[in-house]
Amino acid sequence: MALMRDAARRDGESGFVLLVVILGLAILAVLALGLVLATKPGVRAAHAALEASKMHALADAVITLTAVSLLDTAQPTRPRVDGIGQVTSILGHKIWIKVTSEFGKVDLNVADSATLTRFFEAAGLGPAPASEEARRIIVWRTAGKGAIIHRFFRSIAEITWVKGITRTLYRRIASSITVYSARGRVDRTTAPLLALQSIAGIDRLTAESIVRDRLNGQAGVTAGEIVRGRLVPGTNITGWAFSIDARFSVDGQHEHTEAVIRITGDPARPYFVLWRDDTPE
Repeated sequence: MALMRDAARRDGESGFVLLVVILGLAILAVLALGLVLATKPGVRAAHAALEASKMHALADAVITLTAVSLLDTAQPTRPRVDGIGQVTSILGHKIWIKVTSEFGKVDLNVADSATLTRFFEAAGLGPAPASEEARRIIVWRTAGKGAIIHRFFRSIAEITWVKGITRTLYRRIASSITVYSARGRVDRTTAPLLALQSIAGIDRLTAESIVRDRLNGQAGVTAGEIVRGRLVPGTNITGWAFSIDARFSVDGQHEHTEAVIRITGDPARPYFVLWRDDTPE
């Protein structure tokens, strides 16, 4: 009888141990499943971060290789710098890109009242509103009597802080204005359509003809540094600023990169980025 009781006790203990083991395995299974489910978002986040880093790296390459091609003074086919788009290939990816010399744009910090007035008229404002908008910009950037916050524009987007510059108007003029040229004169060999019309004596029809000649490769508008929208071989561009507008795709993801760079003339740092924006599309 005692032997039977010992055997029953051992069986009960074994059953209890087995139950504990089964419960432990069940708990581990639940924890493992939870870990798998919890890591799926982590995996997706890591994948998204990897894709974003690839896009950013390609954008870096676009900016760097554009700067290199601009600096190659011996290259007969340096990129166009008049804002006319081109398609190229970088690291096996097709890139749509346009490069524009900032000298061809209206500089908000130095353009005079007459230039600004003509520019805003070209953008669709009447003579009186255009003149008033020009006055407001000059007042904004000039520390006049009693002024508290007046200052130079640090980015073109700051023009939207000036009364009268709506978002619609800003989108219309953004590609034709700059804060980086430090020139009151607009370079007609690279100027966009609106910026061309800020030049005295150039109306819309004349501006359209100038742009059309560039597109057709005609030499109607040239200067010592620019011919048919391209830098002349040997031209020293130290101090010049260029805007870069690039669009590309990687694995179905679309990216729009915009940047403004300045050429320094320093071999250790041949250019630096003045402004940059990377926007997924």
